[in-house]
Amino acid sequence: VTVSVLYWPAVLDKARMPPPAPPSFADEVKQWKAHIKCALDHPPLPDGAVHANAEDSVAEALRPLYRLIYELYTARPESEAFREPLDATSYPGTFNYYQVITKPMSLRDVLDRLAAGRYASADAVMADVDLIWANCEKYNGAASAFTAQAKKCAEWLQKEYRAHEEAAPAPVPRVQRLIDRIQQLDSLELLAKIQDTVAAEEPSLIVDDEVDFGGLKMRLLLKLEDVVAR
Repeated sequence: VTVSVLYWPAVLDKARMPPPAPPSFADEVKQWKAHIKCALDHPPLPDGAVHANAEDSVAEALRPLYRLIYELYTARPESEAFREPLDATSYPGTFNYYQVITKPMSLRDVLDRLAAGRYASADAVMADVDLIWANCEKYNGAASAFTAQAKKCAEWLQKEYRAHEEAAPAPVPRVQRLIDRIQQLDSLELLAKIQDTVAAEEPSLIVDDEVDFGGLKMRLLLKLEDVVAR
């Protein structure tokens, strides 16, 4: 059997191939310069290896969100790359990270800020969380495996937080606005649709053929607002 020399590179045993040439002195100097610049520009890393649960220090209104982010931080495997601020000096391929990402953020940063009382609203918390996923895509690209993991984290957190919000008691001012609007419309047909919707979703709120608006949860309030809007 004869084999054309054109095919030899494809069948050679890789173990017998010559090792790659070591980096030149100029390449090593360039690498060290990049490492030193990275170290000089590097933002400070947080104290302590991990964020310890500090729920008692968090504003009561933000505790449900804190719990979800803490679960994402500690228990969800897809969050591993986003838990702590990146130590860019540890990986030659990321020496330029803080030159590209000018507003870094991690789950640890968000949890620390929650515990320190630095957020006034859930929207402000979620803005920082969304920054984590946006930074990942900006640095790694949309097709990166890291970006795929970031999307999984975002989807999980959004799903869990939406479920929490829908199960929460409806705010009294918002319920009152709904009642006022129903009264303004003064429609027997609308009242019947309201009662049918409540009876189908939460029959315990029908008391003596009337709706107990004081017991509404956000999920049902949203549906009733939609019925009225139509």
